Amino acid sequence: MEPVGYMEWKKFDEWNNLKQRLHGRVWRHYIREGEIWFCSLGVNIGWEQDGKNETFERPVLVVRKLSRHYFWVYR
Repeated sequence: MEPVGYMEWKKFDEWNNLKQRLHGRVWRHYIREGEIWFCSLGVNIGWEQDGKNETFERPVLVVRKLSRHYFWVYR
């Protein structure tokens, strides 16, 4: 059972709008393994840690570059 007001503090709609804007961007950054980046990880379901600030960001470590657009990261 979820606590009273649980869904009020979750910002799913804000995250969904930001996610749509981010998805449409042309992204031209060069990432290398071992670098730390701040990424918009969004709002999580349940009690996992959400991203912070208005862009839902968290720091991640780039563990492996799988291709030009895909990375394995550790948060």
